[in-house]
Amino acid sequence: MSLRLALYDTFSPDVVTPWERVLEQDTEAGVFAHPAWLRAWWETLGSGELILGLVWDDDAPVAVFATSGAADGLLNVLGSQDVTDEQVPVSVPGREADTLRFFLDWAFSEGGFDRVRFHSVLDGVRWIDVLAGVASDGGFTLSKEQVDVAPVIELPSSFDDYMASLDGHDRHEMRRKRRRLGETGEWKIRRAHEVGWESDLAAFFEFHRQAPGEKAGFFTEERERFFRRLAADLFLMGLARLDVLDLEGEPVACTFSYDYRDSLALYNSSFRSDLAKLAPGMVLVGSLIEQSIDENKKTFDFLRGDESYKKRFGPVARPVWELVLAR
Repeated sequence: MSLRLALYDTFSPDVVTPWERVLEQDTEAGVFAHPAWLRAWWETLGSGELILGLVWDDDAPVAVFATSGAADGLLNVLGSQDVTDEQVPVSVPGREADTLRFFLDWAFSEGGFDRVRFHSVLDGVRWIDVLAGVASDGGFTLSKEQVDVAPVIELPSSFDDYMASLDGHDRHEMRRKRRRLGETGEWKIRRAHEVGWESDLAAFFEFHRQAPGEKAGFFTEERERFFRRLAADLFLMGLARLDVLDLEGEPVACTFSYDYRDSLALYNSSFRSDLAKLAPGMVLVGSLIEQSIDENKKTFDFLRGDESYKKRFGPVARPVWELVLAR
């Protein structure tokens, strides 16, 4: 075994191509570890010094540590808490600990950093134990703080089984909302991400601006530019999708989701605020759960956040941790 570290400050093919090879083998890693997602984030919202660490074992890439450096000695795993729902490196299974040690040897010496921060790590992922083991073996300190939850549904084999798993009130409300929307007019779900999605994405943003409270201010100019970049890049790759609920031929609710591996992950949603009593957003999400079961997905992931509407679909909330490794 002969490890070597290659460092990059751009998303060039020299790092992206082997990164994708590692990602194919790391089946636990989600879309937030994909170079296309991280490149969109970095080029619209990123700051600091981009440091992409690619670890090789002879001629084989075995791990990628995508990070950004700050002037105060902090090395952040790439992403930001406001839009990055999961944040882990990628590694060939079984090579996590030795490649992390190798990367830390550089970061804590030649790199000049004294801390490495992982701000969004899902409970149960293997990197939590890896970090604990490397910290113990290396004499580092490791802090761990819960910063959020991420609800998820383990999908059954049929929608009837899913409905039966819900609380009686929630099951009744899901059926009632569908029926009431149908009494108002004809509705249907369509996928807008394939062609001509620009007008539907504009509606998605407009519904956000109509929303009451803090949600109306979420899409700053920078975040809107980020979402447009995600749409332009990830829709074509089949990694993300925009779903729309039309009522009488007009869009009234939209969801922006990640369709990756065996999971559909709901990233953001919006609906016409004047139709709130009809709950078109809830009907759309329920329909996406049904579609996910029909498509043999294993999970429907609500990602980060404890918004009350998520609880009505019967998910299990997983803790999200921030971990900081310090020498």
